[in-house]
Amino acid sequence: MRIKPYGRHWAVYDAGGDLVCLAVYRKGAREVVRRLSTRTGNPAASRRCKRRGPARRAEAVQAQPGKGRGDGVSH
Repeated sequence: MRIKPYGRHWAVYDAGGDLVCLAVYRKGAREVVRRLSTRTGNPAASRRCKRRGPARRAEAVQAQPGKGRGDGVSH
C-alpha cells in the first residue's frame, strides 16, 4: 500500500494502484494502512458482520422512545 498527497488530503492506494481511501491527515492514512495490513480475519465472517451491522443500528433506533416517526419503520 502507498500513501500519496492528494490535493490537501492523503490518498491510500493498494498494490494494484486502486484508491482505497482519502484521509484528511497523513496520520489517519497511516492508520488505515496499518489496520488493513494487519487484518487477517475470515472474509466470510467479515461479510456476515457487515450484513448484520445496519440491522442492529436500526433496531437500536427503533427501541429509543421519542425517536423517528413512531411507526416502527426506519426511514
